[in-house]
Amino acid sequence: NILVEILRAKGSEFDQYLIEARQRALGAVPEVTLTTPQPALNNTYPTTIDYSQPLDRMIKAGYYSYVNSGINERNFPIQGSGLVQRNIELVHFNRNIGSDDAIKKMDKMGLRPATLVELLALGAQYPDLQRQFPIVAFGSAWQSPDGSRCVPFLWGGSVNRILDLYCFEDGWYAISRFAAVRQSVK
Repeated sequence: NILVEILRAKGSEFDQYLIEARQRALGAVPEVTLTTPQPALNNTYPTTIDYSQPLDRMIKAGYYSYVNSGINERNFPIQGSGLVQRNIELVHFNRNIGSDDAIKKMDKMGLRPATLVELLALGAQYPDLQRQFPIVAFGSAWQSPDGSRCVPFLWGGSVNRILDLYCFEDGWYAISRFAAVRQSVK
């Protein structure tokens, strides 16, 4: 991982090489789509989701340094099929906010919360986003053995990239971003 970080610091050509090598190795995306996605200016990230992949392969595509063991196909079954293009928007409220409040505000904006599968595709295709801020996907939830409702989120730092679960009821710091998709897209 340290070697990858050093090489990444040398520029985007290496990032492009890593993205293409990762996608070829996993067979996740057809050869014609092996380009580095470029986000629009309004925090929208064009993302390719391959629903034919098992969840563990989607997770491996993200090269996370830590994955919460609660994130598995039993707790988060895949719902969808085929290869799908989505524009995932990262909503930022710029204040501490509760989960229910964030979802209501996204709904008023014409957005639905992204699912775990959409979050995983975003994380794999834009690996450095989660180093800047936590990214939450309210569209998938799991009730843990202690009764807590948990939602997946990405976060990290200069070295680590983490796929974790967080209690829905606990709320979110102002730095958090919320992955969402236009409601007209199912």
